[in-house]
Amino acid sequence: MKKIIKIEGMHCSHCSGRVEKTLSLLEGVKKVKVDLKKKYAEIVCDVDISNEVISNSITELGFEVIEIK
Repeated sequence: MKKIIKIEGMHCSHCSGRVEKTLSLLEGVKKVKVDLKKKYAEIVCDVDISNEVISNSITELGFEVIEIK
C-alpha cells in the first residue's frame, strides 16, 4: 500500500528529515520518501495505517497536512 501526504511548512532538509524519521517509525512503514521542493511525503507500508495516525504524527512536528491520498 502506498500513500502520498501533501505537507505544508517544510522549509529545509532538517524539516524533511524530521518528517522522514517520524514516518519511518510508524508500525508497518517499509519505505519513506520526502520531497522538500514538491512538499510531499510518500510512504509504502505493509499494513493499512490510518490517515489520522499519519496526520497526527506530522502535525505534532509542527507541520500541516493538506491531503493524504
